[in-house]
Amino acid sequence: MANQSAAAFLRKLLLLDGQLRAAGYHGLSPSFEQEISRWVRSSKRAWVCRKGRRGGGTTTAILFLVAFALFGKWKVARGDTPV
Repeated sequence: MANQSAAAFLRKLLLLDGQLRAAGYHGLSPSFEQEISRWVRSSKRAWVCRKGRRGGGTTTAILFLVAFALFGKWKVARGDTPV
């Protein structure tokens, strides 16, 4: 992601995280928040995460992927059905 779009995506991701926390759901841990921010701002295409069991990885991955689907830069041609 370019720096500007990365910053906009991260703002929306953290806003979504705050809304979910307010509704009583688990949010991003400070360490995952820092790692996601670092990775999104980098030019790397993959992120490998080492964590233990019950480390919040599934919650983090789902939150990130939902935010990416909602707020990512997508271009869908008129008349096309996004999949």
